[in-house]
Amino acid sequence: MPSPATHLRAPLLWLLLPLMAGLTAAKLWPPPVFGLLPLILAAGGLAFAAGWRALQDGRFSRLV
Repeated sequence: MPSPATHLRAPLLWLLLPLMAGLTAAKLWPPPVFGLLPLILAAGGLAFAAGWRALQDGRFSRLV
């Protein structure tokens, strides 16, 4: 019988690889000239909009 841990290994690697790539890129490239605040605000706004849309009943709610 296969180990249940083998089923978790692949999804965890798919989460670990982009994280490690992001950390490597953060060490190699300096932050933009205009600072990180506009990027943080844009990411927060998009996350809020995505969460809001996920809770709405609508045309796309039946797809998932």
